[in-house]
Amino acid sequence: MVKVLGHRGAPRERPENSLEGFERALELGADGVELDARRCVSGELVVCHDPTLQRTAGRPDRVRDTPWSELRRVDLGGGARLPRLAEVLALWGPRGLVNIEVKGDDADLPALARSLAEDLQAVPEARVLVSSFWPEALRAVRGRCPGVPLGRLWEPTGDAPEGPPPAWSRGPWEAVHPHWSQCWEPWVRLWRAEGLFVHAWTVDEVPTALALRGYGVTSVITNEVAAMVGALGARR
Repeated sequence: MVKVLGHRGAPRERPENSLEGFERALELGADGVELDARRCVSGELVVCHDPTLQRTAGRPDRVRDTPWSELRRVDLGGGARLPRLAEVLALWGPRGLVNIEVKGDDADLPALARSLAEDLQAVPEARVLVSSFWPEALRAVRGRCPGVPLGRLWEPTGDAPEGPPPAWSRGPWEAVHPHWSQCWEPWVRLWRAEGLFVHAWTVDEVPTALALRGYGVTSVITNEVAAMVGALGARR
């Protein structure tokens, strides 16, 4: 059965990457969530997609230059707040998968991997997968957290898939995370036959999700959590 992962929580109902959004995804019956982790200047991993808070909170602050003591007070709208990764891991615990996307634009990948290892050690019951667009970020995580499964993300090329899957889709990771438009059925079936998990992003149309289920994807990452849970019958 294909799983439903809330993209940055439940962004159609709560602010993205907010603790309230992750709580809502849990209430809606998602199998897990996808989120973005960045290291702030005081060392904590903060859940935030963009390098700055301009888009989500109307503030120019750069996450990597701001301490958690200030970031914790940021209002994302309606009182929703920016969480630390450790808080989301504690909320979800063993109840579902937390797909942590780490950002390769961090100036100090070893420090990011070290902070990640500390958060995972603090919540050992959490079920996690670490993904990134940057192989060097995945290698840093593998060196610090050797038992944590990894997923390779990539942007859509704009071309119709054909021929064999990209050679770089294989590597020292356990999952591939293609954009849904790159989930060509022969590729998905080959990846699955090779033992790779396939997590497709960002799938917001039910017919697309149903087609991907037929191809054999492991999960869909979606903004439309309620609709996908209803259509796909997500279960933990």
